[in-house]
Amino acid sequence: MTFLTRFPAGFTVAAGGLEAAIRQSLGFLYAHTGTHDRASFSRALIDDREAGGQLAAETQDAFVASDVFAEIVASAPMRGFAADLVGCREADLVTAFPHLRIDLPTRFSADEKRLNLPWHQEADYYLPKGDCSTKSLVISTPLFDCKASDGALVVGPGSHLEGYEPHSTVFMDEARQRHKRVICTPPAEEVVAETVQGESQVITFLLKHRSGVNEGPFVRCTMLLRVGARQDIDAEAS
Repeated sequence: MTFLTRFPAGFTVAAGGLEAAIRQSLGFLYAHTGTHDRASFSRALIDDREAGGQLAAETQDAFVASDVFAEIVASAPMRGFAADLVGCREADLVTAFPHLRIDLPTRFSADEKRLNLPWHQEADYYLPKGDCSTKSLVISTPLFDCKASDGALVVGPGSHLEGYEPHSTVFMDEARQRHKRVICTPPAEEVVAETVQGESQVITFLLKHRSGVNEGPFVRCTMLLRVGARQDIDAEAS
């Protein structure tokens, strides 16, 4: 059964048995920063940023490049969860562009402007890169509870039914042509995809969505993985 047959709105919030992956991730992040829980981790990154440091970015990059993250992406629970959502055999599952986002609270306006994404479809960013199709999915797994005030993902239910929409392109740093953003028209309706720890936000590549705004006191951490079926990717590439 395909994802859209099960979730015709184009998105869902689901628990995928990723608790061990979340514990592994947090273990790495806490060890890297010399912290021990959400509060101390957030405090360390916020204090460092207030002093002009780059600990958040350095921690993010270290995790993405780590063996721990590679093991999580290739793990049986992650691949089983993804294949079930896509509706394909694990042997046919293609994973692409795994990443971790660390988002500081909104008062760091320069970081928010650089990192927050306006309304867009994942297809516009990632189809040109390969290993994806219009039927691919994005699995976003916050490492902590993620409410609207924490900047939870905002989605447009049913907006995928409009099909692909050409996007306009802007650079948040126009002078240096850096931090490219693609923008589409907003959906008719929006919903905040709040989660508790252990749940993932899952959207189709054609669903319109945007970043939330982290108005809370803590750092937001989200693992992201793009997944699709090999046969869908090959069919659209031919």
